[in-house]
Amino acid sequence: MTLISTSIAATPDKANKEADATITFTVKANGGDIYMNHIDEETTAKEAIAYAVTDLGDESLTYYYSSSDATLTGSGDNSYYTIPSGQTRTFTIVIHIISGNAGFYKANITNVR
Repeated sequence: MTLISTSIAATPDKANKEADATITFTVKANGGDIYMNHIDEETTAKEAIAYAVTDLGDESLTYYYSSSDATLTGSGDNSYYTIPSGQTRTFTIVIHIISGNAGFYKANITNVR
């Protein structure tokens, strides 16, 4: 898999101590099809996209990811995206953080597997 491009946008709401972030990335499958697990609500280790939040304490975090051009097969915890060999696909991760305390919070992708 080759990373083709990335972008990030954040929208803070300081009055309510929360923020939304959107991370978009495009990848290309090289040498064969790639299958990326979709969200698994019970076992995050099975998910294709791992994330981290710096300064995690009293805040809550919700997120989801999707693709407008990769094929999603299956449903629920048994679903996955397919990226055909030689093709590029774009994925979008939307993160919503509500902080419990004042501070600096950062969300980022740690791994695509």
